[in-house]
Amino acid sequence: LDDTLYNNEPVIRAAERALQQHIARTHSHAARLSPADWQSIKRRHLQRNPRLMSDMGQLRRDVLNEALAGDIADEATRSEAVQVCFDCFYDARSAFSLDPLVHDTLTALAASIPLVGITNGNVDAQKIGIDGYFQQIFHASLARPMKPHRHMFDEAVALLGIEAAHILH
Repeated sequence: LDDTLYNNEPVIRAAERALQQHIARTHSHAARLSPADWQSIKRRHLQRNPRLMSDMGQLRRDVLNEALAGDIADEATRSEAVQVCFDCFYDARSAFSLDPLVHDTLTALAASIPLVGITNGNVDAQKIGIDGYFQQIFHASLARPMKPHRHMFDEAVALLGIEAAHILH
């Protein structure tokens, strides 16, 4: 869905800004982390668990948990703060409108053929108004490896009940 129906880069940049602004207001230690510090934390988590590449949401939560540790020692309180930070990012990450032509195109396609979304991203399809066009949207996760792994494609084949050769991606 990302970079197919819309340009994802400015959306992610805006969501990152919203998250950093929230952190600056609420978590002074984490606010002092440099972009290189954040990248280092992210790399460390990916090295420990490469499967996190398939689950950007879980990776973000893990990074936030480590970053907020300097502000919040209590694990339960930190877990709540991590969720608030994640929600801040996720809300901003899905706070945009699609071009009306995209809606027109999806409407026409959905009237003619079954649509299934396969995405490595985690946009809130309901919030951006596209969930109704798709029979299902498969999001990469720890249990569902990211594209180009075939797992989500196989799920789409099973859902649609047709041979993969008859599916357009």
